[in-house]
Amino acid sequence: MKQRAVEGRRGREGFEMKQFILVLVLVAVQYTVSPGDTLQSIAEQYCQGDDPRQVAEFREGIRELNYDVIGESDVWAGLVLEINRWE
Repeated sequence: MKQRAVEGRRGREGFEMKQFILVLVLVAVQYTVSPGDTLQSIAEQYCQGDDPRQVAEFREGIRELNYDVIGESDVWAGLVLEINRWE
């Protein structure tokens, strides 16, 4: 994540206000599944949050992105998955 401060200005109350510009980049990676990997363990590895709900949502995002290959099943060794995440 990149952010930069834009020059501060005085607001109505005399307090200095700063604006920030947040730039997110979508990063697409290919991941080759190793023996013992599960969709859950891969999501835990790549998800930037540690909240179980975030990891579950990320896991389902991986499934959706690769649904034509894995459908509702889990992953298997040697499978190449597409994984998208914001940085």
